Amino acid sequence: DRLGRLRRTHYLAVPAVAFCATAPLYVLALSSPSLTLTFLALLPPTALGLAWLGPVVAVIQHLVRPGMRATASAVYLFVLNLVGLGLGTWALGALSDTLSVRFGAESLRYSILAGTGLYLLAAGLFLLAGTAETARAPFESVLANAWSTWSPEKSATSSVGSGWPWEAAFGPGAAPVP
Repeated sequence: DRLGRLRRTHYLAVPAVAFCATAPLYVLALSSPSLTLTFLALLPPTALGLAWLGPVVAVIQHLVRPGMRATASAVYLFVLNLVGLGLGTWALGALSDTLSVRFGAESLRYSILAGTGLYLLAAGLFLLAGTAETARAPFESVLANAWSTWSPEKSATSSVGSGWPWEAAFGPGAAPVP
């Protein structure tokens, strides 16, 4: 939050840096012949691999109106667990089965190593999103101004439009740009 107050794109840069540091440490841990070195090498990436969760949830909280924050977080965590734990585990297992013809008992190690490339892909997407966020800055300032002038009392008494904050900036019936 401290970095995000300085510049909103830091919400996206923190996970990107953490993911870039995570991938090589996972490769080191999974390539190590020593159980002790594997354990020690897995400690930092385990923590860094979760560094994205706080900033992403914070961004979600900033994107929705206050009354929708709990629902937005619940839907996000549901989809995250459905895809990440459901599809991700299945995909690594399927890759391991495919690689077992060539690598035998080591196929799971190589499928997890292949999965570490997704950390670098995610880091790139976070950085790309930060670039897109910078490009949208003029629009965001207009929208932020609309949110700051909106109040539930005004929307309840308004006979024009639905009372959403972006209508203050773009007119009645206007819809937000995703």
